[in-house]
Amino acid sequence: MSLNSGNRKSPVFSLFLNPVLNYQNNERKRLRPIIKKETEVIKAKKKALKQIQNEYAKIPSNNLLNDMKDMVAEIDELELNKTVYPKIFTTDATPEKLAIILAEQSEKLALLSAEGAEVFEMIAGRYGEKPNQDLYLKSFSSESVDVERVSRDSLHLESPSMVIGLFVQDSVIQNIPRAFTNRGLTQRFLYSFPQSFLGYREINPDSINKSLLKVYNDNIIELLKFNPPKDKSLSLSTDAVDYLNKQLLLIEDMLKNQNLNEGMIGWLSKLAGNIIRIAGNLHIVNHINNLDDIPLNIDSATLKKAFSLRDYLIYYAQKGFGIMGTDDNVDDLKYLLDVIKSKCVDGQTTYREVFESTKRRFKTANAFREKLQALEELYWIKQYKPTAQSKQFILLNPHSLDL
Repeated sequence: MSLNSGNRKSPVFSLFLNPVLNYQNNERKRLRPIIKKETEVIKAKKKALKQIQNEYAKIPSNNLLNDMKDMVAEIDELELNKTVYPKIFTTDATPEKLAIILAEQSEKLALLSAEGAEVFEMIAGRYGEKPNQDLYLKSFSSESVDVERVSRDSLHLESPSMVIGLFVQDSVIQNIPRAFTNRGLTQRFLYSFPQSFLGYREINPDSINKSLLKVYNDNIIELLKFNPPKDKSLSLSTDAVDYLNKQLLLIEDMLKNQNLNEGMIGWLSKLAGNIIRIAGNLHIVNHINNLDDIPLNIDSATLKKAFSLRDYLIYYAQKGFGIMGTDDNVDDLKYLLDVIKSKCVDGQTTYREVFESTKRRFKTANAFREKLQALEELYWIKQYKPTAQSKQFILLNPHSLDL
């Protein structure tokens, strides 16, 4: 989700995460004595192992050797099955650290951040020599992955599942490295660019309805407690499959568009799968009061509700892939030309009026003059003074009004 600074992304992000944090903290309090006891047992076993090793070093014997082997196996078993504090999400971690957390948390984790730029920096290799996208790519579809670790053995994840949710600014999407699209990372995201209400916000808005907030918090807690059976999975009903096939044909027709860029083609190819994921979530939420006996078939009504997001998602994906890799200078020139158009009367406006209207974008007079000069060199405008003492005017190229 992309929205520029000042739109209160962080407070909204906190509201979303409050029940998750509360659940996580309560679970940690509940598990603390259990973890403490297990830690003490393992510590005692290791101490006993050390004593046996010392005895064996002095007087080797088969009995002591067998005791050592049994103790090592027992300690390994305890270490493997020891209780760990839950970590449902993280906000900022290197790929190596993410792999460690996934291994500790049954290979499930959410990467959520109100400052998503840092996440992309991590993927790009902030602390490494090259980008490391494998874990992010393979966790999307739960593929096994080996993560190489500095000065340690590689870490093997059998079926990692990681969801990523980021609040960012437009400039973050604009500056996403080309390599992310080449590998298919950007095609795995869904995009939203909400309208900014800066300048039009209510000063004293109504608070969120408390009963609604309670329902949200309670339901999130129920979902966090839900432990779906590993031997069962959701599937689509016959009617839902028929509806899905029709949607797949529509998407296939969209892929015939020769004007789609490479990123958008890959994104459209994954759209149906992403919407089915949403349908699965909706299905579970629809049965929030009976999760122990949840039906395993997703009906067509639920799938249709998920697919009602299709056009919205396509619209903003097109915007996302449209601004990825664009030049700041091009955006500045488009912005400046739009301001000049809005200020022109009979094809002209004053230098001062445009300058005053763009001071938030161009922080210095020099920066403003450079962009204005660039527009003139491209023949969009012409600057002139009727006399040396008169104020400066900007003439607009009449053809620009057609754009």
